[in-house]
Amino acid sequence: MPRPTERAVSRSAGSTSSHGVAERVRQALIEGGFLQADQLEEALKIQRTEGGALSRILIQKGWVEPETLTAVLSRTLRIPVIRLSKMAVDPDLARMVPVKQAVAHQVVPVSRIGERLSIAMSDPMNVLALDQIAQATGLVLTPFLATEEEVQQALHRLYGVSLSRSLEELDQAAGDGSVELLTRGGGEPEVSTGELLQKTQEGPVVR
Repeated sequence: MPRPTERAVSRSAGSTSSHGVAERVRQALIEGGFLQADQLEEALKIQRTEGGALSRILIQKGWVEPETLTAVLSRTLRIPVIRLSKMAVDPDLARMVPVKQAVAHQVVPVSRIGERLSIAMSDPMNVLALDQIAQATGLVLTPFLATEEEVQQALHRLYGVSLSRSLEELDQAAGDGSVELLTRGGGEPEVSTGELLQKTQEGPVVR
């Protein structure tokens, strides 16, 4: 039986609720002056014809900055932002999430306390990702927000694989043991996961 998420964006909310949340985010972007209505309409047309996440389309088109989108999502969904570039992920913790799911859904596990697993993701409205990971881990999920770039960089550091590799290749690599979890090298200052999670209590900044 799938485990729930701690926050509001979960399957139990239903597709209608998820649609309502997405609409609130779009309105927040427009009302905040970060996105024009005609740009949103064009992005929705692209999504209908080509598929993909609306957030990724907005960023690829250069209509919304990644940090701005993350901050608006954080404020609208009341989900804290986490800086993955300032922390090291415990490889033992990362083993709890199958590499294929982590890469496919762009999810990084960052902390576990009892039966609660904290994860960083760029799209917390991805109900499928939350459901699959909750089912795979058997834990209650607490989502945190991070930019897609930081999530991808963290996954690359963690698994040591190119994110351009197909999911089939990742499946095969994981099966034969050629994908190994890596510890963080030197270079950037790090803080503990606990310290970083405490800092997420500060409100997001939209520039």
